[in-house]
Amino acid sequence: MDNDLLVSLVKYSPRNSHNPAENFLTEAFSWLLRQSDEFSCFFLARIIPNLENKYTGWKWSTQVNFNGFFPDMVATCDNAMVVFEHKISSELSENQIRRYRDHAADIKNTQSWVVLITASTTQHTEEALDCCEKCCCWYDVHKTIEEWIDTNKTSDNTIFSMFQKLLEHQGLGPAAPVSHEAILSYLPAQSLVPTLKALMQRAITKDWLQKGSWSEGELNEVRDDRCGRLGISLFGLSNSDWYPGVFVGFMLDGSDHRAKPLDNSKGPDFTVIISFGSQLHDSYRNFPEYKALIKRLSNAFSKDLNFYHHLEDDGVDSKNLWHPIHIRCSMLDVFRGTKTSEEQDAAFASKATEALEVLFKEDEILRMRQQYSQAKAA
Repeated sequence: MDNDLLVSLVKYSPRNSHNPAENFLTEAFSWLLRQSDEFSCFFLARIIPNLENKYTGWKWSTQVNFNGFFPDMVATCDNAMVVFEHKISSELSENQIRRYRDHAADIKNTQSWVVLITASTTQHTEEALDCCEKCCCWYDVHKTIEEWIDTNKTSDNTIFSMFQKLLEHQGLGPAAPVSHEAILSYLPAQSLVPTLKALMQRAITKDWLQKGSWSEGELNEVRDDRCGRLGISLFGLSNSDWYPGVFVGFMLDGSDHRAKPLDNSKGPDFTVIISFGSQLHDSYRNFPEYKALIKRLSNAFSKDLNFYHHLEDDGVDSKNLWHPIHIRCSMLDVFRGTKTSEEQDAAFASKATEALEVLFKEDEILRMRQQYSQAKAA
C-alpha cells in the first residue's frame, strides 16, 4: 500500500500552516521516485554528481521528524541520506535549511546532503546557498525527467510524462515566454514588460477582441510607466473619454491605482479596469447604471475571477475615484500550464473574454457612455 499513488496523495489534509500544492507535489514526486530505483539513481546523480553509481535501493519518505522539524522529503540508503525541501510560492523560514543540515549531520555513520527545489531562483536565500549541496528549480526536475525519457525510449514512460504535465500545470515546467519565474520575480525593468507588450500587440488583431460588444471603442495598446499597467484600452484613450473607460491587461505596479495584488505570492494581476474621468467624480456613483453594474458584478464571478470595488474597500485610506472597479485574477493563474506564445495568447484571450462577457452581458457601460456623450453634445 505504501507504493499506491492515491494513498500517498491523501496523506495531507488542507491546513492553514501548509501549502496544499507543495504537499501534493511532494507526495506525487516521492511516489514517482519510489517506482523506479534506476530513475532515483539517475535523478540523484544529476543533482549530486558524486553520488553516481555509489548507491542503489534508495528509500523515499515524506515528513520525516527531524527533532520536531519536518523536511518535505528524505532519501536514505545504507549510510547515505539526502534531505529535500520543496517550495512553490512560499519562502524559506529563517534557519530552516540550517536546522535540516545540522540534524542530518548529527546522525552517526551517515553522510548527508541537503537539496532545495523551488519555483524560482529568487527563493534561493544566502542561507540555502550556503547550507545546501544543491539549489535548483522544478524546471530542472522537468528537464531531468526529459533526459530520462530520452535515454529510456523502449520503456513505458507514462508516469514520468504525467509528472511533467503536473509540473507544467503548476507553472513549474520549462520556461515559457511569460515564465513562472519572471512573474514571481517581477520588477518593472525586467524582460516581462516587452514580452507582455508583444502579447498585447498580437491580441489587438484577434477576432475575440474585435467582434465582441466591447469592440465599439478604438483599440489601443498602452504602456504607462506612471500608472503601472500594461494592456489595451477598449474605451477611453484619454481622461476625457473615461465615461467610463475600459481597460484589459495586467497591473504590474498598483501603487498609482492604490490597488494591491490579489495574491502577492503569485506576482502581478491580470485585470479589467473600469475608469471614470475627473468630470464625473462627483456624479457617477449616483448613476442608476453604475449602481446596477456594481450590484450585478458583485455576484457574477466564480472563484477564478475576483470582483473588486475600490470605493467599498474599508482597508484603504483614500478611495480611488479614477479606477473604482477591477475584475482580476493572478497573472500566474492565467498562464498556468502554458509553454508557447500561442498557448499564452489563447490563455489571455480566454480569460479576457470570460471577464468581458460578464461585464458587457448587460448594457450599463454602453448606456453610461451614450448618456454622457449626449450630454456633452447638448
